[in-house]
Amino acid sequence: MNPEMIKILLADDEVFIRKNIRKSIQSIGHFEIAGEVSSGKEAEAFVAANRVDIVIMDVEMDSSSDGLTSAYNLSMNHPETAVIMMTVRDDDSTIYNSYCIPSVRDYVVKSYNNDELVAAIQRTVEELRKNHSANQKLREEFKRLKKTETSLMFALGLLSGLTASEKEIIALKLDGVSNRQIAKRRFVSEGTVKTQITTLLKKLGYKKTSQVIDLIHELKIEHFFKEEGGR
Repeated sequence: MNPEMIKILLADDEVFIRKNIRKSIQSIGHFEIAGEVSSGKEAEAFVAANRVDIVIMDVEMDSSSDGLTSAYNLSMNHPETAVIMMTVRDDDSTIYNSYCIPSVRDYVVKSYNNDELVAAIQRTVEELRKNHSANQKLREEFKRLKKTETSLMFALGLLSGLTASEKEIIALKLDGVSNRQIAKRRFVSEGTVKTQITTLLKKLGYKKTSQVIDLIHELKIEHFFKEEGGR
């Protein structure tokens, strides 16, 4: 990135909004408007053919998620280009989906006064130059939470299909009890315990008991089995 001149692409389907933003950005000496487009696809094509440091991307253009789709594509094909999402909707879902995209560095709500947008551009420039940011940590946290949420729902869905006996076996395994000890406690043969564990693993799609235990610890749902196992 040129440390003297920051090239910015405006992607918004409203001409008057682009005009308003252009006026604000041109008042900053080291910012340069590289071009203007009215859709996400046009933004992708422009970045592919020209040097662009930052794309100001409207969320809703050709569709309600046009900007988000193109921001994601840019992050895959042109990771060196930063994106600032811009929208009229200040809702949690849109903000969340924006920050889950690697290239998105900031998110601003449209207004006639572009002070916040200019500030977002300046923050983004500083991030690009330092190559680290609080926003990067925030994006990583969003992704971690999303992964955890998905894993938790998936795991609870599978685990809810286990029998009381299978949940009891998992509870004992969480306590580090061996198959032999489980057999003695449950007054069955060790072979029976192994068969039950094999059936349990097939239900959950795992090959080893340790994988199930690791997942339970990761999601911090040990209590689910302690309660079910009557312990």
